[in-house]
Amino acid sequence: MGRQPTRHDLASARRRYAEAVRRVQQAILGFHAAGIALNPEVRQIAHLWTREQVAAVVEIRDAWIELADARRAYERILRADSS
Repeated sequence: MGRQPTRHDLASARRRYAEAVRRVQQAILGFHAAGIALNPEVRQIAHLWTREQVAAVVEIRDAWIELADARRAYERILRADSS
């Protein structure tokens, strides 16, 4: 059985989660600004993405992964702290 989380553990996890939320918010703005076409046109031909658009897609993917990981870690500490 592990040790009880400290206030520092909780604050650190909360800070990491808040930073991940901000990263997702910024990534969403970048995604929209990049003007990425997600749907193919009527002719069923998708537009090729530019390097900047690919970078925006990769950033939003990575930001969501970081957010999910940070949230799960934060919730683990909250659960351990309440038991």
